[in-house]
Amino acid sequence: LGVRARLDQEERWTKEDEDAATGINDLALDAVERGQQAYDEGDLNKCANIYLENLGKIRGLAADPKFFSILYKIDKDFAILKMHKDVEVQEVAFNFRRLLEFILEHIADMKRELSGPLYGSVNKEEQLVKIFAFDRPNTEQYWYSVNDVVMGGSSTGEIMRLPDEKYCFFQGNLSPQGNGGFSSVRGPDLKLNFEGFTGIEIQGRGDGRVYKLCVLGPGRELGMVFQCSFPTKRDEIFTKRLEFTDFKPSIMGRLIDAAPLDTKQIKQLGLTISKVSDDGGEEAGFEFGKFELELRAISAYR
Repeated sequence: LGVRARLDQEERWTKEDEDAATGINDLALDAVERGQQAYDEGDLNKCANIYLENLGKIRGLAADPKFFSILYKIDKDFAILKMHKDVEVQEVAFNFRRLLEFILEHIADMKRELSGPLYGSVNKEEQLVKIFAFDRPNTEQYWYSVNDVVMGGSSTGEIMRLPDEKYCFFQGNLSPQGNGGFSSVRGPDLKLNFEGFTGIEIQGRGDGRVYKLCVLGPGRELGMVFQCSFPTKRDEIFTKRLEFTDFKPSIMGRLIDAAPLDTKQIKQLGLTISKVSDDGGEEAGFEFGKFELELRAISAYR
């Protein structure tokens, strides 16, 4: 995930969090060991059931937002399997095994990240705090799509990692069907305090389109989003700095009258591409069709 932003003091990595992480790790290791033994004995049903039982227990331990990616991955994989009821038991077992390996890798990554001062107050002298590093493995797993299908459209878009590519891409297709015209992605739930910071820096490679960086804070439950546009040039590597004071509040793409963004309560970040600009009008030069934005890093800067 590459989250280097320090969270509020009350969100520190507690003893309970450490116990939960250890419990998740132990359950995954136990499932892999016993499941492998059952598989070697030729009992695929027993193997799959061992994996399923421990994944259910892991899901119970992953209720805290800090383990959002694990919970999301389990629910996503379970939902896919339910949609394909004719899947053979061997494939089910393989899918569960891959899921367990993802969990073990993720817990190991978390422990490496959290061995430093990830949770707590921001270092007063640090000028650039990295929030997302898109060259890290599995970063795309933490983001989900919110496309115009929720309004009857048929546009697509997601964060994905292409074969042999170092970084992730925000990639999809914008369709006019159903009066559509936007695609967006959002990252995991966070609680970031960037008081004293000037804005958000985003690094990547452009495709010639205009995108919007989205910041969600108080009012997110009502659909309020703070957005700031940034243009890109095709195949040009860029570093864009967007000041918090330039982010405009909107709901469903329409500007609203609201208090300025509270940088002490940033709950989520996202990206949008839309036929509607950040001031509520039509985006100049907007075209339907494919888009592909390479993402390298998102940081907060002083």
